[in-house]
Amino acid sequence: MYEKTLVITQLIETSKFYQVGHHVALPCLEFFPPMYVIASKSSTFALNEIMEALKDFINMIWVWG
Repeated sequence: MYEKTLVITQLIETSKFYQVGHHVALPCLEFFPPMYVIASKSSTFALNEIMEALKDFINMIWVWG
């Protein structure tokens, strides 16, 4: 990885391009009111396990799918 970073840095410095890459807009996220969301047992279990594992680091997480 270090060698590739050096090559990329050299290419950027010696290239005649004004910009390397561009930002792409993120896809829109749809939010559904809680009355339309039905939690399955497996997703509830997964959420509880994740929250327990990360409880000292974060205070909010979303499980999708």
